[in-house]
Amino acid sequence: MFRPALALLVVAATTLPAQSTDPLVGTWEFNQAKSDFQGQAYTFAALGGNRYKFTYGDMSFELNADGTDQPAFPGSMWAVTILAPNKWQVVNKVNGQTTGTDTWTLSADGQALTTEFKGTRGDGSPLEQHGTFKRTAGSTGFAGTWVSAEVNAGAVSQMVVAPFGRDGLTVSYPGDKVTTNLTMDGADCAVQGPAVPKGSTTSAHRSDPRSLTLTDKLNGRTLDTVDWSLSADGNTLTLTILYAGGAKPFVYVYERR
Repeated sequence: MFRPALALLVVAATTLPAQSTDPLVGTWEFNQAKSDFQGQAYTFAALGGNRYKFTYGDMSFELNADGTDQPAFPGSMWAVTILAPNKWQVVNKVNGQTTGTDTWTLSADGQALTTEFKGTRGDGSPLEQHGTFKRTAGSTGFAGTWVSAEVNAGAVSQMVVAPFGRDGLTVSYPGDKVTTNLTMDGADCAVQGPAVPKGSTTSAHRSDPRSLTLTDKLNGRTLDTVDWSLSADGNTLTLTILYAGGAKPFVYVYERR
């Protein structure tokens, strides 16, 4: 369930000259312990039969839990199979390629939901994510509202920020083979990578050398805003991501390598 939150792959950077002295340039390592993915609310509504509506923020979609590929979160396809009354399997695809499989399991009392995602990164290395969600609405089954209580995002790939052209930056995730070459004119810049939905773009505004406000879009639709904040000592970079309609941001913390 947590996987859509990794729209973090759609990233951007600055509006100041990208020189070697730019404080954002460097190699950054993800710090799971300092990051925060708690408090995210997802809602599943039963529509009759095996049809459900999934909602997160202002993103929602309907599908049948019949094992067939159907449009899900923007740019992705899900194939949902009911393995047992308390267990679902969700196969995720982007650009026609399988990115991984989620297994969702209800606790015996129906008040907790655990997720286990196993997939493959762009470079062929494995990716595993784990999550525990607590019920805040509904009484039985998967239908209801679920709020993230504990999430391990896995080894989010290293992020590299480098100069590009006269005044741009290149932001890349080598493990995922994701790259964005950013110009500093406020234009939507293409995000490229095997697991990045086609039509993904990012634009950016930089108010000062240590702060950025980014806007990620898919085919012109705004998905999220991302605030970058660099610590005073220049060694900690915090990315605060608020999805459209979301009530609480995801916080990814990176440390300079």
